[in-house]
Parts: sequence; C-alpha cells; structure tokens
Amino acid sequence: MPIVRDPLNPKLSLWHWLAFQLRYLREANGLSLTQAGAVIHAARSTVSNIEAGRLRIDDDQARLLDLRYGTGHLLQLLLYFARIGHDPEWFRTFSKYESEATVIKVYAGSVIPIPLQTERYIRGLLAESRVEDVDAATASRMARQHALLNRDDPPWTWFLLDEAALRIAVGGGETMREQLVHLRQLAELPRVS
Repeated sequence: MPIVRDPLNPKLSLWHWLAFQLRYLREANGLSLTQAGAVIHAARSTVSNIEAGRLRIDDDQARLLDLRYGTGHLLQLLLYFARIGHDPEWFRTFSKYESEATVIKVYAGSVIPIPLQTERYIRGLLAESRVEDVDAATASRMARQHALLNRDDPPWTWFLLDEAALRIAVGGGETMREQLVHLRQLAELPRVS
C-alpha cells in the first residue's frame, strides 16, 4: 500500500516551497528516501518528514544536497529566505509562548489589546474585518483572553495603550463605554498594569 502524505502547497509558504523543491530534486535525481538520507546523514523517515514539511532541513543538510544535486547554493538560499519569511504557523508558536509566559508587555496603537477586549468590542472589530465566521473568531479570542488572565498563576501584564485606542469608537458609543469600564476593572487586578 503506498504511503499517502498531506499535499504541500508551495504557494502557502517558503517552507512548503522548500519541502516541495527537496522532493522534486530528489526524484529528478533518481534517489530514494534512503539514498537521500545517506547524503545528509539522516534516516529515511527524517527525509520523508522534511519533504512532507513536518521537519525542517538544517544548513548542513541543505549544503550537502546542493553539492549532490549540483544546484549551487539554491537550497541554502531557499532555507535562508524561509527562515526570514512569513511563517503561517507563527500564531501557534506565539500562543504556546503566551500560555507559558510569566511576564507579558504589550503596546497597542489604535485598538485595545485582545486580552483586554470585551466581547462586544471584539465583535465590533471583527464586523469591520474580512473574518468569515465572526462567532468562531470571537469565541477564540475570548478563550485566549480567559486562558491568559484566569489561569492559576497568571502572568504579570503591562499594557501601554495609545490614546487612539481609547478614542476610536469600535462598535459604537455603548460598546466603547462598556469597554472603558472593563479596562478600569482590569486595572484593579493585582497583576495587570
């Protein structure tokens, strides 16, 4: 039975493009996963995971494959640009760090930061965005807020808000009145400044 992988979308990110290119070059050079693994001193499963986008290739592996495939520095350059480019998985990593943080400092320019937003304020923001499912996005933000501020040992949090965040009427006057009252209540919490 053939092994079925989730398809990579090279248009999604540079990491997907790199993984796609690695598989293409391996197959174009007639190498098996095991043979490619021998080139980079890794197991067959490691090569498979790199080509599927589940693992990321390192500098030495990219250099060795560039030498084997005669691609100059192509893979090394793709790796470089993938590292500095946009990663669509960034928020998952951010959320993990946020859930473990002991101190959080936030500057907000023109909107109230998510941990301080009321549900009506969130809905007001999302109503003006391109979010398709406002209810799901609101629930997600509320859950994130609850997880941050209501955990057993909440982090020390400092929020610096630009005056614009308080003046821009998101969701209308009543929503902003409720939001300002909520901010004042949160400011009374021992770990919120």
